[in-house]
Amino acid sequence: MHRLAIVALVVAAYGGWHWWSTERAVHRPPGIVAPDEPVQVNLEPSPRFEAKGYTFVKRAKFDITARLLRKEVYRFDGFLEPHMHPWDASAGLLLVEEAGGRIHPYPGPGGLVAGGPVIAAAPGIFGPNHEPSLLRNDYVTNSNDSYWLSNPHQPLTGFARIIGSENTARTLRTRIGLLEVQARIDGTDGQGPPGFTLAAMKRLDLSDIDYAAQLTLPSLVQLCDKFQAAGGTAPTSTGGTVPLGDACSTLAHWNGRWDASQRGAVLFGEFWAFANGASPSPFSHRFELAHPVTTPFGLNTANSTVHNALGDAIAALRKAHVPIDTTLGAVQFVSHQGSHITIPGGPGDPDGIYNAIYVNTEPGDSLTSPDTGSSFIQVVTWPRHGSCPMGDTILTYSESSNPVSPHFADQTKLFSKKKFMSDRFCPAQIAADPNLQAVTVTAPVR
Repeated sequence: MHRLAIVALVVAAYGGWHWWSTERAVHRPPGIVAPDEPVQVNLEPSPRFEAKGYTFVKRAKFDITARLLRKEVYRFDGFLEPHMHPWDASAGLLLVEEAGGRIHPYPGPGGLVAGGPVIAAAPGIFGPNHEPSLLRNDYVTNSNDSYWLSNPHQPLTGFARIIGSENTARTLRTRIGLLEVQARIDGTDGQGPPGFTLAAMKRLDLSDIDYAAQLTLPSLVQLCDKFQAAGGTAPTSTGGTVPLGDACSTLAHWNGRWDASQRGAVLFGEFWAFANGASPSPFSHRFELAHPVTTPFGLNTANSTVHNALGDAIAALRKAHVPIDTTLGAVQFVSHQGSHITIPGGPGDPDGIYNAIYVNTEPGDSLTSPDTGSSFIQVVTWPRHGSCPMGDTILTYSESSNPVSPHFADQTKLFSKKKFMSDRFCPAQIAADPNLQAVTVTAPVR
């Protein structure tokens, strides 16, 4: 019986085991996560288990109270082994069951000859049969949201609430992703014949459409024009007003995308940051379970928070000394060796932008440089004839953390222009790289 297998299965069942040989303590055996110098409490009599010259002694089984008391906890909730032979697992599985643990049926199809996966969990832990999965030949998506609408044509339902939410409004980023994917499949997005290509997928990833703007911008422009006609000021939540300036024309001429050269994205983003938190909802049309991808929508201009959000946005930008009609590239960029590298994209949520970029302005941080969001983006497909995958990748923050390295900002500059680097998976692709360098590493002769 493998030492690693038996350790993991025993820990999964009992929790709080410490592994050592007669020579020295081993606090971190391969594949097992345990804190250094764990706090242990002897149990009398001490349960013992021996195998292959190693002794397992149960010391203590801490609970959440111990965590609050800042004592080390090294209890395992579960264990997964992708493949084990029956002779490696049978005794360990018996130990788990005898200890009150639960195991996935084993060995499964093929009986004792084939071997199979081993999944062991402590009582109360959800196994794989209780978790959602979906296999389809059209598409599945997820945008950091619930599993429920991985594909709206086949909603996933009936799972425990702790796994995720169902039958509720989805985030705007989830919705724009579903809409863009379906439009590409149908060929209704104006990007050529139906279906995905490498180029089409890259365009979708970096389309930078603000879905909140798609849903609300016409009504916002109408509201702004109304304020303009009534005296040229917008109300704020503090009870005062602020001059509109060229806010209305800026919003009216914006194309709804967070591209570096666009004027209006920054103003709308600030507006939506205020309006999105309105209670009741800032939307004029409520969520409908029968239309979860397209609802809610519209702007409820009668909502007091929405009514004041434009004025609050203008006041916030003026306080930050940012012009109302500023371009995105003027406030969202990376500076490196005198260069001004603009960054496309914007708040994935609440704005519903697929290419999520967040500037969090944390203490000591750059006021313009993104902190989180799109990082490693990879698009992969296969040729109609052949087995070598074709792919493009971009690492938005670049490979090196050394400011003097040529790779400190090279990919960031590509991302600024919405470009990717070609992946080279197969030997022929690698050999065709004009920048290929071969380095042979040999071990010293002893």
